[in-house]
Amino acid sequence: MALVALGALTLGFADDISVDAEIEAIQSAPAQERVRLMNEFKEKLSLMNQEDRGEAISKLQAKTQTQTQERVQEMQMNNVRDMSQAQSMSQQQAGNQFAQEPGSMSGGGMNKKMGGR
Repeated sequence: MALVALGALTLGFADDISVDAEIEAIQSAPAQERVRLMNEFKEKLSLMNQEDRGEAISKLQAKTQTQTQERVQEMQMNNVRDMSQAQSMSQQQAGNQFAQEPGSMSGGGMNKKMGGR
């Protein structure tokens, strides 16, 4: 009896490793390969008992949510960086434009207004 229980635990542990490996393979695969791997994973899910299937789906959801959150954070950081760069470029262009305008406070415009001093 103890041997049967040990065998069931070992199989369950092997299934956990297998599910984790399959999820990792799905996430790291290119788009077309990901579709094929996901379909294979779904077929395996259909053969699992309800408890194992629930655990496998929960793992997939958890890993997918984590990966999605990381991508969203990365996109947000990139957007902030891009906006900051654009703002800096706009300020620099405005400053350059101001400096080139006749009669501006910089360059020769100031001297002309003050009578050439």
